[in-house]
Amino acid sequence: MRKAGYAFLVILLMVIIVFGVIAYKTGIIFRYDSDRTFHSPVFGNGGKEIYFLSRTASGISWGPGIEFFTSPAKIVFLSDRFSLMSMDVSTKKTRLLCAWEAPHEKSTHEQYRNRLFGYPGTGLSVKDNRIYFAIGVDIRKDGPNSRVNEWLVGYYDINGKYAVETKKWEQSNEMPDQWPEDILSGDLEVINYRNKAILLSEGKTGKLDVLMTVDDFRDEEIRNIPLEEYSHRKQIERIRTLRETNKRLVEQFREAGLSEGEAMLKAGDELEKMGLYPKTPKITAIVVAKPGEDYAAFPISREEFLYGLFPDIEKAIKDTGAEVGFWGNYIKHRDFDTSKKINEYLAEGNKQFYVITEDKTYLMTIIR
Repeated sequence: MRKAGYAFLVILLMVIIVFGVIAYKTGIIFRYDSDRTFHSPVFGNGGKEIYFLSRTASGISWGPGIEFFTSPAKIVFLSDRFSLMSMDVSTKKTRLLCAWEAPHEKSTHEQYRNRLFGYPGTGLSVKDNRIYFAIGVDIRKDGPNSRVNEWLVGYYDINGKYAVETKKWEQSNEMPDQWPEDILSGDLEVINYRNKAILLSEGKTGKLDVLMTVDDFRDEEIRNIPLEEYSHRKQIERIRTLRETNKRLVEQFREAGLSEGEAMLKAGDELEKMGLYPKTPKITAIVVAKPGEDYAAFPISREEFLYGLFPDIEKAIKDTGAEVGFWGNYIKHRDFDTSKKINEYLAEGNKQFYVITEDKTYLMTIIR
């Protein structure tokens, strides 16, 4: 009888432990949560160092907080620390440059568990021996869908080893660059993998090196990383080429005697021809004897041109044969129905039509 009693107590204890673990894991009872993430790694010191932000947050939470199925979990922050770090690329040794504690109120916040500590917004860039930082944190307590970030903005002086804060946890709509050119250094690219690992990619060989990971990061994840989804080299190099080519073209056209505005427009046209700008639709006009039966013909009065209803058509017929920016979706006027008719005709996919104005006929062609 006594053995049966002991067995019952053991079973009861095991049931209590199992239910206790389940209750703790699902947030039915209070539980302790913590998280560590990495943000905005960039190169510095000629590619010899990498600067990045490390976030460590902890809190007491309760409630299931399963998105789409339950109400948000509730959490009281215990800490939320952002650290500006430096890493030696060759040795992978890190050092702390400075740190800040996000000033969360010691009151209840609501978040779903898949983003229990919110999504911080960050940005780093390096210029003139300064590391410019922007750190945004959602510190509101009105629920998970009402995010208004409060920002810490400033720079860290590398030589002087001090931080200057120009905005300290002020509410604003900062838009830091997520992938600045500083993530590239020659053939190397530093990659932030899901805020859980900092990787180093070699462009020519495709070799991927793990510089730092969080404690629960699994090495096998590296082998399955779709690098094309996390590498931004192509986009950055394209933007760099676009910027440098545009600058060269504008200077070239300015030297040829064009005004600043004319030079910029002509440079834009040249960039389109090079395939660096998306091609914009054009319209051309050629003089013909009379309208044919192959396309629709639209008489346009002098008054309609004076009202500015067809600026591209007017420009094209004044410079026949030249490609002019296509306006399309022409403005409607209460006294004329030509705009409506042309819009409907073009909406059907037609790319050519005749315009009759002041006793002349022009064949208009839209080039896309």
